Amino acid sequence: MGDDKMAHSKLQDNLKKLQGISLKTTEMEDTAKPFYCKGTVECCEFKKQSSKS
Repeated sequence: MGDDKMAHSKLQDNLKKLQGISLKTTEMEDTAKPFYCKGTVECCEFKKQSSKS
């Protein structure tokens, strides 16, 4: 029975770690979105200017 409890505890720890990673990933994605959108807009504007030349 002791091994079962240890395995369950280890699974609980790993689940908490994964949830923390998931939360951090979401935060990083939210932080990166404005930069990505800004870069996309700047790229499109540059292409428009380049094609007019």
